[in-house]
Amino acid sequence: MLTNEQVQYLHQFCVKHYVRYYDLQVELVDHLAEAIEAKLQANPSLDFDKALNEVYAGFGISGFAPVVAERMVALQKSGSKQWRKAFTSWFTVPRIIITAVIFLLLYLPLQFSLFPNPQDGLLLYAVLACLLGLGMSIYSLVKFKKPKRSLLFLQQGRGADVLSWMLQVPVFYFYFVPGLKEATVHIQVVNIIFTAFAVCMFVCCLAQFDVYKKAYTKARAQYPQAF
Repeated sequence: MLTNEQVQYLHQFCVKHYVRYYDLQVELVDHLAEAIEAKLQANPSLDFDKALNEVYAGFGISGFAPVVAERMVALQKSGSKQWRKAFTSWFTVPRIIITAVIFLLLYLPLQFSLFPNPQDGLLLYAVLACLLGLGMSIYSLVKFKKPKRSLLFLQQGRGADVLSWMLQVPVFYFYFVPGLKEATVHIQVVNIIFTAFAVCMFVCCLAQFDVYKKAYTKARAQYPQAF
């Protein structure tokens, strides 16, 4: 059994070899410790440092780099799968009712011409989308305190932040809505397209928030030392 000092040294060893994520360090330290203990039991005359060097040599010339890359790819796939599941959940019962209500709340004021210039309403929604994204981003920063140690596990909920999603609404407005109007597309069609796009971006934010919330809760339970 390795001492606490030796285990801490293994963590430092991982950092020295460019493994900056604490959760991945824990996984590698467990592997290193198990392999070192096996070598020390098989050869009691072997000291800790030599055993560690022999175990590390088994990772090849690239060291821990392939392990880190493999975990990042696996986590990216897992995060994408969870995000798609969270996103599509807003278009299935019972959440689709909420999605439909959001659509109607945005579309009906445009449909009934509550704005003197129909395009003014779209511009207002674009500005509100920026403010909403900013507010949600600030809320996320306050609610989810940044861990003291970097966790690879939390990267699956990051992707583009909430503000980045909501900024797509004004981008869509400035690049596409004027063009649609010039193409003599009926204003009602423009309203429907713009509203549907805005709702999709909002749902993207909600899905991302949901994925990160679950990842954050699990990370706090599994790696309390990182917080």
